Amino acid sequence: MPFRICFLFLVTVSLISCKELVPQSELAPTENELISLSLESPEQIQVGDQATVKLFANFSDNTRIDVSAEADWRSENPSVLDLDSNSLAIGGISKGTSRLSALYQHKEAQADVLVYEKIRYVPDPFIQGSGFDRTIYTIKPAMDDSGNIYVGGDFRSYNGIPVNRIARLLPTGELDTTFRTGNSGPNDLVNEMAPANDGTGDIYVAGFFTSFDGVAKGGIVRLNVDGSVDNDFNTGSGFNFRVHSLAVISGGSQVYVGGGFSEYKGSRVAALVRLNSDGSIDSG
Repeated sequence: MPFRICFLFLVTVSLISCKELVPQSELAPTENELISLSLESPEQIQVGDQATVKLFANFSDNTRIDVSAEADWRSENPSVLDLDSNSLAIGGISKGTSRLSALYQHKEAQADVLVYEKIRYVPDPFIQGSGFDRTIYTIKPAMDDSGNIYVGGDFRSYNGIPVNRIARLLPTGELDTTFRTGNSGPNDLVNEMAPANDGTGDIYVAGFFTSFDGVAKGGIVRLNVDGSVDNDFNTGSGFNFRVHSLAVISGGSQVYVGGGFSEYKGSRVAALVRLNSDGSIDSG
């Protein structure tokens, strides 16, 4: 009996020793053990603006819990980035970068936040001199970030320079001479325009005219970025009466045309029609 008791005792000690030799790093995490933290914060914020921040705890059982209210929040540079720990909101104070940190159950998450000032664009003075000699009916921005504008109407000159019913002006008010000038163009007034909005820089021009550069164009034409006629937009005889309104579909693939007309290229369209970018009627 003494021998058997001793033997059992030795076995027990051996088993305990083997268990203690297993490295702690190799042990499987216990249920609901906190693995990591995830801090959700904007990468940048404008001076004077505010944004909310959140902290999530990720556990070993794949659960994710919002622990924002229980965390200890800090802003490394409060003169740049203000932090309201009650509302969990950050606010941009001045230009710079501040590290935002959140502590929860001995773990920490960090994020750098850039605070920037919005640059206020101040355009150059718009000076036009003597300007246009007759009536303007429509003004449209070029929609290409150039700041240029298209002007249409019944005028014949701008600052003494011949321009026949359509012109493009620079943001300074100067005439853009890379766009068509001179006495050619529409034989009657321009009362509507619409940038093609397809990346080409082209523009649709409409009005009371029946020809453009001496060619029959029946109330509508599409011009290239230099002001020349885009002949790929084939309107044939065009509209049988005046065009008053244009609306380009996003992407520039089609254009709506409205006016007092009843026909387009000899087909009945009753005052409204949608044209494809090649000038054909969109018949569905």
